Amino acid sequence: MSYKPQRKNKRIENVLSTFIMVLVDSNWKILRSLVNDTTLLRKYKERRKTWVQAAGHEGSFVEGNKKGTVLKKYSLQEEECYKELMQDNLMRAVPRFFQTVEIDGEKYMELCCCLSDFKNPSIMDIKMGVRTFVESEASLNKQRSDLYERMVIEDPNSTTEEENRKKSVTKLRYLDWRDERSSSRSLAFRVEGLIKDGETNKDFKSLRTQIEISNLLKSFITNAKIKRKYLERLQEIETLCMESSFFQRHQLIGTSLLFVNDDKNGNIWMIDFGKSFKADGENENMDFSRRENGYLEGLRNIISIIESILEKP
Repeated sequence: MSYKPQRKNKRIENVLSTFIMVLVDSNWKILRSLVNDTTLLRKYKERRKTWVQAAGHEGSFVEGNKKGTVLKKYSLQEEECYKELMQDNLMRAVPRFFQTVEIDGEKYMELCCCLSDFKNPSIMDIKMGVRTFVESEASLNKQRSDLYERMVIEDPNSTTEEENRKKSVTKLRYLDWRDERSSSRSLAFRVEGLIKDGETNKDFKSLRTQIEISNLLKSFITNAKIKRKYLERLQEIETLCMESSFFQRHQLIGTSLLFVNDDKNGNIWMIDFGKSFKADGENENMDFSRRENGYLEGLRNIISIIESILEKP
């Protein structure tokens, strides 16, 4: 059974970062959704399907026409990255890209669905790097009262006297503050959100220390076999990155590691390449350690934490 997404009904709440379609008719347990009840979602519900949102960006996924695939909202930058990745050794660490398709005037990238081989999976999205936004985005310097309000609600002491007088901040200021108060700056990664036992959770904005993150990962990965599988996969991804020409040539901003496991198996994929720009012009001469945005540091910190929780009962 296939469905052609309607053109106008695309706004989904930006709560967690990867959207996956799960069929009720299969042996999957229906995971709870945190998305808005849009017309598009209601139409899917009528067809006995539902959205599952697994982590933090505005892209959306719908069930692909082929079994085991999803259609992701089209991005030229991400399409170019996936095409290059399919020729790189990092192909072994990312969802397979098949093609770009057009449905009812909307373009989508057809990707392998990361949930296909799992039953009742737990899902976690980890945002990689010390910075999660592209500084050159034109919208970053616009004053935003809504972002000011978010800062004040989360931390009343976070804003300056000037910002309190204006009752607004720029998006650049907000995004930088968000990275600063999370483990992005301290550990070069942060947990964006997770789904476990059908429950969703995204309340990890203020976790900064290794102990806090270690306790969170320990509660998410409770099976020793899955811990070992995750550790082996992370070590493999580290090796692939070190040998990858794509990794050497691109500035990785806003990418994630997607953790998926059930009781018997677990795997991790590198995802979200919409902000991964090839080093050219000014970026070409940028020091590699700055260009890779702390990715390897974050990856090695995750490895170290999982190694430590493997050693403890």
